[in-house]
Amino acid sequence: MLTAWRELDRSARRTFAASFLGWSLDAFDYFLLTFVLARIATDFKHAVTDIALALTLTLACRPIGALLFGWLADRYGRRTPLMIDVACYSLIELLTAFSPNFVAFLVLRALYGIAMGGEWGVGAAIAMEAVPPQRRGLFSGILQEGYMVGYLFAAGAYFVVFKLTALAGLQSIDWRILFAVGSLPAFLVLYIRAYVPDTQRAVMPARPRASIDAFREIARHWPLAIYAVAFMTGMNFMSHVRKTCTQRFCSGNTDLQPVPSSRCRRLARSARSPAESYSVRSHNASEDVPRLRFAPSSASQSFRYGLSATASRCWRAARLRFSSRCKARGA
Repeated sequence: MLTAWRELDRSARRTFAASFLGWSLDAFDYFLLTFVLARIATDFKHAVTDIALALTLTLACRPIGALLFGWLADRYGRRTPLMIDVACYSLIELLTAFSPNFVAFLVLRALYGIAMGGEWGVGAAIAMEAVPPQRRGLFSGILQEGYMVGYLFAAGAYFVVFKLTALAGLQSIDWRILFAVGSLPAFLVLYIRAYVPDTQRAVMPARPRASIDAFREIARHWPLAIYAVAFMTGMNFMSHVRKTCTQRFCSGNTDLQPVPSSRCRRLARSARSPAESYSVRSHNASEDVPRLRFAPSSASQSFRYGLSATASRCWRAARLRFSSRCKARGA
């Protein structure tokens, strides 16, 4: 990876860095909300599920921004639409901090979704046009990891802001201060303006029917387009379910109880069916370990534990098959 980075000239490095930061800070602003759902729900006197609707609106509006800013990037060049997009989502993030009520909050998050959707297409285009064609696979993977970096930024900002507001006695506006901090990506516009040149393809004269030609190409390759949409839908589903729900899960708002890892291992080894009981023994024979009985209380729990038991049986069968083959080869 370092070798590929050294192959880039100074202009390409700055362009890729700007695109990576733009994508990371875009994700940073989005994931800030996932950490303060409960706090906003308390302020607006709504259920957490109502506040979580803002996440849905943001993601639902992303395709609008992708089409809008993508069209602008093809017609007017990459750099200017990218700067406008970064400024837009930073400004909306700041306005979110001053949301007077629940409805205004939802409207602002929907507008943020439009700006959020525009960043990836424009940023990825200007970055991929700056790097050598033979290195685009590597750098596209690195660019995508900016989304994870943004999540880490959001977690760090949440920790610092809420610690400082607690010390300063500003708990009543802690989530508003967090969203105000989320407007800092606006300074990235200055970096893009100073150091990122427009790519050669972007400054070429735009054809008046470029958008129509693009839709014709999609219609021509419709099976590949459907596959790409379905693939990215599945990837985003798994990604957002995990990252969006992690903070709520870790906050203790679940009915799950911690179980010692040794007990989990022994339970997995002895799993046979979802409805039977398991005896768990300690390594220390003198230690009194209570009998663990499992009885699923719902169909969903029965399905999950049944799936776990099936996976355990498949693992044991594969391990036995592997060991028998090793013995046969040894003989």
